[in-house]
This record gives sequence, C-alpha cells and structure tokens, in this order.
Amino acid sequence: ETGIALGAKVTLRLEHPDAPRLASLAMAEIRRLEQVFSLYLPDSALVRLNRDGRLAEPPFELLECLALAGSVHAASEGRFDPTVQPLWQAEALAREAGVPLSDADRAKAQALIGWASVRLEPEAITLNPGMALTLNGIAQGYVADRVAALLAGHGLTRALIDTGEMVALPDGDWPVQ
Repeated sequence: ETGIALGAKVTLRLEHPDAPRLASLAMAEIRRLEQVFSLYLPDSALVRLNRDGRLAEPPFELLECLALAGSVHAASEGRFDPTVQPLWQAEALAREAGVPLSDADRAKAQALIGWASVRLEPEAITLNPGMALTLNGIAQGYVADRVAALLAGHGLTRALIDTGEMVALPDGDWPVQ
C-alpha cells in the first residue's frame, strides 16, 4: 500500500493473511492523524492552532506529540524548536518574491520563536500572538509509531511502515535501502 501523507510518500509492507484490510485500517489512521498534524490541510488541528493562536479541546495526539517535542527541545538545549514556523514562513515568502530575507523581517520572525511561550493544557493549547508551530521534525515518526502500535494491536507481527520515518515490526528485521 502506498500514498502521500504529511508531505511524504507513505509505504506499508505487511506480511499477514489479512494484509489488505489491515493496510486499509493503517491508511485510515494515517489520514486521521494527518488531520491533526498537517500544515497543508486547511482544517487540520495544527493549522487551526497556528491561525487562531488557541485550540480548544485539542486532540490527544497533538498534546502528546507537543509534550514529546517539549522533551526533545529540553534535551537538545533548545536546538529543536517547533516554534520556528514563523521563520520558515518568512524565508518562504522571501524566496517566492525572489529576494533574500531582510534583516528586519528575520528579526521580526525570530521574535516570535520560543518554546517557553507555548502553553499546553488538556483543555487548550495557546500560543502568543503571531507564533506558529511546525511538527515536521517529529510528526512523521509519531505517526509511524502510532500505525505500528495499531497494527501490532491487530496481531500483525511483520510490517515495515514508512511515513517519511520508518518503523519495522519486528525491529531490525527488514532490509532498508
């Protein structure tokens, strides 16, 4: 089974007598999670959070992935920071205009970056005005892990899940190029 999700090619290789049904379940889960994490789907939870600065009753998966992102931010001493999205957007706008990003626009974008300003609570996620998040450095792996757990929960013991990040069941038993 192959497709596209979260801007990456998705490939599922399953060894199971009921592989077609399990692949359909896995692809449905990937599509569901894409509605949480995508920066490209206009109604995804992440797009709504970035647009509105607040997301009431956020999906559990978004809270869990952001909590993981916070742990990675701390472990990397701030080198991993999902709040970098305003800088990515500023760079993209400058590229589209065919000009280098100005120092003033860079400083304006950088002023909006800072993990400490993200407030995660079960009832709402809140960002400071102008802030935006990207989970491109973590969401694909999160989705692959969730799909692996789903498939394992249905008794599948041999699978290779590639959502831009790979997970294998069992670990280390697949040739990967």
